[in-house]
Amino acid sequence: MTHNPRPPADPGRFSSRTSSCAKRWRCGIEKNRKVLETFTRYHHEQGLSPRQLTVGKMFAPETFAAFRI
Repeated sequence: MTHNPRPPADPGRFSSRTSSCAKRWRCGIEKNRKVLETFTRYHHEQGLSPRQLTVGKMFAPETFAAFRI
């Protein structure tokens, strides 16, 4: 017999956690464009890539389409 000191998982805890994460983190390419462009610039400036990628080249064209699940 094994002893598990943790209580059973509460399925409701994940739904509230997800909604709070959604409030803190920006989702989507356009909302993160500045961060992505800065990252690719730093990556290139530090010699980690031979050329600076553009955001348009980093993702498949379908990625830019807006949709809801």
